Amino acid sequence: MGGNGDQDISFIEYPVEDDEDDEFSGEPSTLTYYKERLNEAATTNIAYASIAIVMLSSLTSSNSNLTYKQAVNGPDKEKWLRAIAEEYDAIIANHTWDIVDYTPNLNVLPGKWVLKIKNNGRYKARYVCGGHKQIAGVDYDQVYASVAKTTSFRTMLALAAQFDLEVEQLDVQNAFLNGELHETVYIRLPQRYAQSGKVCKLRKTLYGLCQSPREWYDVVHTLMTRIGFSRTHADHAAFVKDGVVVLVYVDDISIFAATKELMAAVKGQLSSAYSMTDIGPIREYLGMEITRDRAAGSITLSQISYINKALAYFGYMNGRSVATPMDAKAQFAPNSSIASTASIKDYQSKVGSLTWIAIISRVDIAYDVNVLSQFSSNPSDDHHAAVSRV
Repeated sequence: MGGNGDQDISFIEYPVEDDEDDEFSGEPSTLTYYKERLNEAATTNIAYASIAIVMLSSLTSSNSNLTYKQAVNGPDKEKWLRAIAEEYDAIIANHTWDIVDYTPNLNVLPGKWVLKIKNNGRYKARYVCGGHKQIAGVDYDQVYASVAKTTSFRTMLALAAQFDLEVEQLDVQNAFLNGELHETVYIRLPQRYAQSGKVCKLRKTLYGLCQSPREWYDVVHTLMTRIGFSRTHADHAAFVKDGVVVLVYVDDISIFAATKELMAAVKGQLSSAYSMTDIGPIREYLGMEITRDRAAGSITLSQISYINKALAYFGYMNGRSVATPMDAKAQFAPNSSIASTASIKDYQSKVGSLTWIAIISRVDIAYDVNVLSQFSSNPSDDHHAAVSRV
């Protein structure tokens, strides 16, 4: 691989107990990534808004910005060390990388332990690669990966309610560690396991790599084809076989089956291929709360938690309610001046999250959000005020 002018040549002396990687100074790369995706949501792929809001709400929580140094020197040291060891053991058991000698001509990507306490109280550590340092055409190429469309999911829920289908969910453990890597990629050994003069040559994908979602999708597609499913033309993340439909959204697998027997058979096939957590009947999906009343033949979608997280992120938790999302007499004109970059990003972030809410559960704000989205490239104070009202 070619050399990188920004490469830290002193890395060959990288110590075992290093402080936080200087490539990740300030905000963790994951936080920066999801902020960027949220900013893009209004003008590119609206699905980004769902991922971004949920991730940002967790990444900006009190425990999510915890550094490795803080964790191993804090009161929960043993719990964090146990979580880190579990993740590292999973990486090694999966043959994710080979440890090789470092030479200055290698483009060695930074890495960072991302630490979080889950909602169930579990301490979770994940070693994340600094994919923002990858070089297009050198250590990654294609990055697009299909995920299940929201319309597919809503349609299947409607059919499940009408025909009383079984609806359950699986979560793939360490999904991205299962992708086969085709490019040559090097990454630093994680803190606590670093060896002087050594780096990792990846054999499989890792969280944070640009191509990880695509490689994982290829794994899923191959598996579903092998067990007899066909990919639909309308949605490449929807797979069908007699009596069963499987929707895949990264590591969330939603299964719709005509009978409990079919459900058990498909779950068994998937779980035998990769390590899965059986969540059981579906209750949550991309920030949506799902409530089912089988006796009444109904399935209800709600985004209360998602909306509250969005309100908290944008600082509107103490805002007052209004009778309508937009003033009926409001008329908007293009901004006569040039908005600042910060103003544009803030506006686009808000419009993106509102668009996702309108698509899923609040069609009553769809028109208003559509009108306001037309000013995303150069919003004025009036446009900001209107978005705040919505």
